[in-house]
Amino acid sequence: YSYDSTLFYSTDNWGLVGEAGAFLDPFYSPGTDFISLANTWMTDLIIREQRGEDIYTRTIVYNKVHAQLFNNWLPIYQEKYELFDNAQVMSVKITWDFGVYWSIPTLLFTNGGFTNMNVLKAIFTTQNSFGERFGKLNKQVQDFYLDWGRIENDPFTDAYIDPMSVPFIAEFQKGLEYIHESEEILINKLE
Repeated sequence: YSYDSTLFYSTDNWGLVGEAGAFLDPFYSPGTDFISLANTWMTDLIIREQRGEDIYTRTIVYNKVHAQLFNNWLPIYQEKYELFDNAQVMSVKITWDFGVYWSIPTLLFTNGGFTNMNVLKAIFTTQNSFGERFGKLNKQVQDFYLDWGRIENDPFTDAYIDPMSVPFIAEFQKGLEYIHESEEILINKLE
């Protein structure tokens, strides 16, 4: 279902929001997350420009971060429908996906990190940045699930695995209630 765009926000004062620019997949409904991000970035650019701020660099950073986030999330969906009948692999995959979602993009969003240039530059735009490294790690983990699912599909029945029963997953989700200073986010994410 996925489609992408080479540009989301232009220095010529236009941008793509909603599903006009990119769409990942209906599984987990990431479209609404990217709609929220695009609307946040576009609104921020408009407000700043109306105030007389030069938004050129911010526009470039928002575009780079949007593209990197989109590309980092693609492996979560690519070829994964073949795993849907493998309860053992999907239980682990869903737990990983929840942990990633709550510990990185949701934490950044709920703490204003996606409009904080210091946070964005540190996490997404520097060479060998955390965002780049994490994207590679996520791709390797997602590829592992495909490999695992292709060699093992033993029946896994009469059991329920609740991702929230995994202590660190529950902590990530509960931790979204707390507002962090940008320095705290950078320290926690970069170490």
